[in-house]
Amino acid sequence: MPTVWFMIVSVMIAAYVVLDGFDLGAGIIYLGAARTTDERLKVLHSIGPVWDGNEVWLLAAGGTLYFAYPQLYASAFSGFYLPLMIVLWLLMLRGIGIELRSHMGNPVWQGFFDVVFCLSSALLAIFFGAALGNVIEVTHFPDRPEVYELRHRVGVAMVIFLGSAYSKEYDVGNVVQERTMEFGVGIRIRDLGWAFGGPASGPSPGAYQILEGVRVALTGFQPNTGCTKMRPTRERFVQRAITKNSMHEGTWVYEMRFETRTAAVEEYQAPTFPLFVLGTANEGLAMYDAAEGPRVPAITVKVESLTFVTDTLSLQRGDIGIVVVKSRDLATTYIEQLDYVVDYSAGTVTRFSNGAIASQATVAVSYGYGN
Repeated sequence: MPTVWFMIVSVMIAAYVVLDGFDLGAGIIYLGAARTTDERLKVLHSIGPVWDGNEVWLLAAGGTLYFAYPQLYASAFSGFYLPLMIVLWLLMLRGIGIELRSHMGNPVWQGFFDVVFCLSSALLAIFFGAALGNVIEVTHFPDRPEVYELRHRVGVAMVIFLGSAYSKEYDVGNVVQERTMEFGVGIRIRDLGWAFGGPASGPSPGAYQILEGVRVALTGFQPNTGCTKMRPTRERFVQRAITKNSMHEGTWVYEMRFETRTAAVEEYQAPTFPLFVLGTANEGLAMYDAAEGPRVPAITVKVESLTFVTDTLSLQRGDIGIVVVKSRDLATTYIEQLDYVVDYSAGTVTRFSNGAIASQATVAVSYGYGN
């Protein structure tokens, strides 16, 4: 389901970028391309039927993020509160400029709202780009971290799978273990914000805010439906790069570790060999002795389902030993000499009419036999 929501949000954002990008472009070139009143009216009429509808895609994407990915929604609005508030005001100013321009025919009035519409459109494109540019870069862990070049203006988060730890087996018949998978996130951040000597009201975030954003984004993330949600286990400072004239000069390096648990189960393959093979009992040793009674069998039939067509049930072989008769669902164990009697030499089981075994009942019989 998370994949479906991701696809829906992606389609909504893509639709907004494509459709409202046309509106923003018309607003940006509004004052330069349209010099006369008639030309400006033509530009406004080209976007008039659709500009407000196109912005619905942005509202729909925001609402879907709130319901499908509340943690991402919360971290985005916390980290980009000021840019998003400015974006909302600029969206309102664009609508005000378009709607109020035609309320009066005064050239000053129309010229003022023409400037409002054009500037708000241009600033919207700038603030959208600034918001995306300030998002920390996420990439796979490089093959050679020592030669990795940091080119992003804020920093980079490099994700690596560190390995797994397996618990003891839970089952004797199959391999079933708990698997704990550990992931590492190496974060390299440039000197930014109040945390590194900048003013407290500086526009750039400090390392703590960026680390907190990464933690919020990954905590609770479920890599797969068979895994638990990820949780942080460690966070530490690694080093500060001070190599002069390099791409890493002045950067701070941190490490965060996360883990998730799943079940490691042996892949089942149906056996291609017979589940039961015929064995040979000790030569000359009968399964039943008149003096000793039933002997321990060389081969045991675990469970065989048979039906009392008559009062006597044949096991299709003689010289049997250690017979146990149970109900079909294995819930009731019948008692020999009370519910039934066994002829060990002939290999038959006879029920007593006054016993617990009903007429024509299907029972589960286990017994031993030898050749």
